[in-house]
Amino acid sequence: MLDNEVVGIVRIRDRKLVWKNSAAERMFGYDPDELLHQAAQVLCADRRSFEEEAQAADAALSAKGRHRTQLQMRRKGGELLWIDASGVLLSPATGESMWVLVDISQMKDYQAQVEHLAFHDALTQLPNRLLLADRLQHALAANARLHSRLAVCCLDLDGFKAVNDRHGHSAGDRLLVEVARRLQGCVRQGDTVARLGGDEFVVLLTPVAPGDGLLAILRRITSALCQPIELPGGESAQVSVSVGVAIAPDDARQPGALLDKADEALYAAKRAGKNRVSFAGLES
Repeated sequence: MLDNEVVGIVRIRDRKLVWKNSAAERMFGYDPDELLHQAAQVLCADRRSFEEEAQAADAALSAKGRHRTQLQMRRKGGELLWIDASGVLLSPATGESMWVLVDISQMKDYQAQVEHLAFHDALTQLPNRLLLADRLQHALAANARLHSRLAVCCLDLDGFKAVNDRHGHSAGDRLLVEVARRLQGCVRQGDTVARLGGDEFVVLLTPVAPGDGLLAILRRITSALCQPIELPGGESAQVSVSVGVAIAPDDARQPGALLDKADEALYAAKRAGKNRVSFAGLES
């Protein structure tokens, strides 16, 4: 049983490997008996994580005689693995413990993919409505502590329906992907560009100082999106953008109310002739 072909098993005393099965050697890419008497740290991602995990394990084994954790460990060639590690204390006198190691890297990859799909737009890979709501909530809380401001900008593409009707949905998708790329190039590292669906985007700018800095970003956005976009087949299309802007805490302090204010400003921009920026509380 201890020489299981799939599950790695090791015994550790004084933070050194005193026994291992062949599955553990294969899991971490070591030759037979190469791991014996090496420091257990050789299997960990780095010294800091090893110390943190070792202290937690020592405390749990002393108190309860067992410990279980999930952590990143390192193969001999440097590749990182996600490992589910379950340990039991064999001897309170010597502190020797035995650990069962299961490679869960594939499960972690699947989990990351599912989480990404849940919080990102499938077409553009931008944050979706759920992730935007989370980031906006956190940004509002941070800005309240720092007494700073943030801006929510609702964007709608002018002329997008005509592109879809004339060139087809695949061309429309290509245009949306390019719009997403250009928007990301217009904002700062800490800002968020999200797609709500269709040709609706939201840009969260935090922090902002209303005035020239905010206006400069908005000018970059409107200028970038007005440039022709190459479509499949060598054709090109051109759209413009209408933008509605709401600022916290001036216009609202809650996420839903702030998005509503920005959306109202967006429709004011569209009513005024499109291809323009409108601020909440101001005439377009």
